[in-house]
Amino acid sequence: MADIHIFSTMAVQRAIKLIEPGFTAFSGCTLRTEFASTADLRDRIQGGESADVAILTEEWIAGLMHSGKLAQGMDGGTALVRSYIGMAVKAGAPHPDISTKDAFINTLLNAKSLSYSRNGASGLYLKDLLVQLGVAEQVNARAIILNKGFTAELAATGQVDLALQQISELMSVSGIELVGRLPDGVQLTTIFAAGIFATSPQRNYADQFIQFCRSPSARQIFEHCGLEPV
Repeated sequence: MADIHIFSTMAVQRAIKLIEPGFTAFSGCTLRTEFASTADLRDRIQGGESADVAILTEEWIAGLMHSGKLAQGMDGGTALVRSYIGMAVKAGAPHPDISTKDAFINTLLNAKSLSYSRNGASGLYLKDLLVQLGVAEQVNARAIILNKGFTAELAATGQVDLALQQISELMSVSGIELVGRLPDGVQLTTIFAAGIFATSPQRNYADQFIQFCRSPSARQIFEHCGLEPV
């Protein structure tokens, strides 16, 4: 039985775990997946680490293809899903207003505490967004910025009032309620894509896995996990 080694962003962690049994039954292959932030995985790959498949932002997949870390051409990057940033609160807590850009800013300023990630695609974006909105100092004074993991876990335990992250990551945590997507004007749409490592000895199986992730059954799983199939 072939073993496919995958480096994957946490944004698709729940979905990949649900897709795995179906793919194994279909192909006979097992998955060995390492989930981490997109920035951490990019740095590891650029530092020389390798696997069979990488699932990262479309931009970073393209960059790693350009540098020769990932295969070009037919074995290259394949867009899988579109992801949005959202906000969550502890289950049962009031849902703040994030219907407009101004409402979102007011919610951030009025929150006693909140959390976002440091190295994920959403966290890197939110760090710059807070500066652009002119509220970075006020918000970060009350923020817990996670180096890794799911920010919603802090909301579920009551450590923070608000959690910000990719919607799929928020939905990976029990004990929270999704407030919704960030509104137009502050939203970031991210496309996550898959690429095959140039040094992979399992290119055929790796390609089978990527194509399986575009199958109707996998698309339903992605949608169930808060992701929009491309």
